[in-house]
Amino acid sequence: MQRKHHYKVLKTLTPCALLHPVQEVRVALGRRLFSIMDGTPQPPVLPATADIDGEEVDLPELIDLMTQFLKTPEDVRASAVMQEAELLPDLRAWVAADCNFGAMGARGLLLKRALEGLIYPRPSNEQFSERLVNIGNSTYVARRLHRGQHGDLRQGGCGGADARRRQTRRDGGV
Repeated sequence: MQRKHHYKVLKTLTPCALLHPVQEVRVALGRRLFSIMDGTPQPPVLPATADIDGEEVDLPELIDLMTQFLKTPEDVRASAVMQEAELLPDLRAWVAADCNFGAMGARGLLLKRALEGLIYPRPSNEQFSERLVNIGNSTYVARRLHRGQHGDLRQGGCGGADARRRQTRRDGGV
């Protein structure tokens, strides 16, 4: 079930967690992503736990779950943030500096801005788009079922387009 519903997020958007507010998560995830990308043995996840929102979380298990669909270097290179080849050297240095932007000086500030520009808008746009599709689909299905028409539910997203075409024909358009 998790593969069906979370595959895209866990496959392409996992590196977006590199700006997670908990530093231990950022460091462990960054090290894991670069070890997969380089084809080297995965480094141990230290510390064993992290405090996330006041709750102790098993950090190795969390990182394993987050990276479960990133198995090959190509998977990591195709994911968000890691596609930006010009950022990779600075990103690698940042992870080596325990994800401390201040330790990198001016390069750290530039990297932080670049990551924020790549990461912050992405998940909300993905979720917003999917939410709109779901709302449109459920509205269309409810409207069709209310009228007693039990059409193919796969056409759920086409209701608005069909209505616009009918209106255009009524108005004398093509």
